Amino acid sequence: MPIALSHVLPLFMVANVLGVISMVPGGLGSFDVFMLLGLSQLGVNNNVAAVWLLFYRLFYYVIPFVLGIALFLHDAGERLNRQLDGLPLQLVQKVAHKVLVAFLYFSAIMLLLRGVVPVSAMANHVFVRLYPFTFLFLSRVTNILMAFIIFGFARGIAGKVKKAFWPTLMVLVVAFVGSLTRDFSLRFVVFLLVILLTAVLARGELTRDRLDFPWGSRLIDGGIFGLTALFYALALFYNLPTIHHRHPVPVAFLFPSERMWFTTFVGVLVAALTLSIIYRYLSTPRAPLGEALNASRVKAVLAKWGGNEISHLAFLGDKRVRFFQVDGEDRVFFLFRKKTDKIVILGEPIGDPEQIGPAIADFMAAADKEDLSLVFYEVSEALTMLLHEYGFDFMKFGEEGYVDVTQFTLAGTKRKGERALMHKFEREGYTYDWLKPPFADATFDALKQISDSWLAGRPEKGFSLGYFDRDYLNTAPIAVIKDPEGKIVAFASAMPMATQEATSIDLMRHSEDAPSGIMDAVFVNLFQQASADGYHYFNMGMAPLANVGTSSYSFFEEKIAHLVYEYGYRFYGFQGLRSYKNKYVTKWVPKYVAYRKRNSLLFTLLQILLLVNQRVEKREPFVLHGRLARLGRAVVFLSRNERNTQ
Repeated sequence: MPIALSHVLPLFMVANVLGVISMVPGGLGSFDVFMLLGLSQLGVNNNVAAVWLLFYRLFYYVIPFVLGIALFLHDAGERLNRQLDGLPLQLVQKVAHKVLVAFLYFSAIMLLLRGVVPVSAMANHVFVRLYPFTFLFLSRVTNILMAFIIFGFARGIAGKVKKAFWPTLMVLVVAFVGSLTRDFSLRFVVFLLVILLTAVLARGELTRDRLDFPWGSRLIDGGIFGLTALFYALALFYNLPTIHHRHPVPVAFLFPSERMWFTTFVGVLVAALTLSIIYRYLSTPRAPLGEALNASRVKAVLAKWGGNEISHLAFLGDKRVRFFQVDGEDRVFFLFRKKTDKIVILGEPIGDPEQIGPAIADFMAAADKEDLSLVFYEVSEALTMLLHEYGFDFMKFGEEGYVDVTQFTLAGTKRKGERALMHKFEREGYTYDWLKPPFADATFDALKQISDSWLAGRPEKGFSLGYFDRDYLNTAPIAVIKDPEGKIVAFASAMPMATQEATSIDLMRHSEDAPSGIMDAVFVNLFQQASADGYHYFNMGMAPLANVGTSSYSFFEEKIAHLVYEYGYRFYGFQGLRSYKNKYVTKWVPKYVAYRKRNSLLFTLLQILLLVNQRVEKREPFVLHGRLARLGRAVVFLSRNERNTQ
């Protein structure tokens, strides 16, 4: 209004004074009547003056009241959140995160359907009712491209990747602006504000540095891409003018022209390329969670805290090692290998028992930032219960047998067969020897021949087992059986545990021409050797799937494992192995697989199976040495040819 503020301000001040004098809260009535009269005297229309008063009361009462309520809720919410250890905020963030992920996937699927099969999509009444709650684009190519972009960032948000937040927010804003320019709706604006609010609230859930791809995600993505590719292949078949179809062509596969088919197909390829770039952006960089073998650091931990049944396998060098330090000192280390999105840890953490819990929590936090989850393979019942407190589920994987060597004897009727066997080998001139490293070349050559004969062309397997490697075998004594001519026919490499409680062996092999029962002779001598060296128990190793799922109340997965144990003898001698070891074992100790809750047990077991049965690759120095040798031979060959040519 063309009225000077200097004229209105005195009216406002006098009206406020009258409102105070009237003793009415807020000057209701007296203030308003005086302002209406005063503004009319200044030439302001009464309707405009009434609107002015409404705005004044809105900013004087309503907005301050709303702000007060908001500040009160914020303050009360912070106090409640502190009293409940942050659980209310975590709950809000988790709900917002799930809502945002659901909306992103929903939008991606709707846009993909709208772009790929628009006729069928718009003919579906469910699609038509839901489509107004997603983005609106007129171009099929734009729909497809935006669908794949949203799908890629939805994967990042679902994976709680921090660097997916701002790109996702930008994509949402661009999509919302583009949709509003096509069809403005107050309902859609409110919906937009709710989604943006959930995105802001969900930011606290994004804690990871990168995205990894579990098998489930790969199957889903592969299914979407496969179905899209199949659709375009069928559409091409139905739209080619050179092919005449006897039956009516489904409406979903009809395109207005071959050019439209080609354009949208190129759009799909561009969208897939864009999605691969998004995945690469979300999955890099990868931070190392461990390091290669550092023998001196491993030996220092073993010397101070002792080892366990798998600690000696660290010296194979085929696994990564993660150290946990306290005040700069190595206190605990893990042996592990990565398989897809799993970090499979072999056995139990090794080191200071008081730091096992903090070491596990530290490893979990580091792995979670990389979108990886830990799996503990062949762990004890005590550690399994500790892991359960950290959010792990578990399944019994088998039993490990221990022989009490302090009570072992060949006397009595129970050991009649073993006693007769040992007397037979003594009469025939077979001898036992306990060789200590370092070993001579001739000894290694003999052991290598036995190992090759025992393998019979089968590949070596590592991870949970040792394999024939000269450096590894030189780290521990080897028990051998020699024939009457002094030739080694069987051997077993020791598995030191850096403790006097128990000992074990790793590689146990015999030649093809070794007499029957030679392995029993090896075991009997090893039991006597362990007793002489002051050990209490001899670890006979695992009996996989033994006594798993035998109860009618066992979990479904454990019952499946029991069926494998009962009828899987064609692939692995589960029962035979258990029966053989049971001849000597005095106590069986259960072993478990512990995995994060909500992870697929089936996928976890398959990944462990692939890892355990993975072929051993030669170490890099040997590979490099072989390449250099071949290169040297090639240089010599070329130089000779050059001289001959000259």
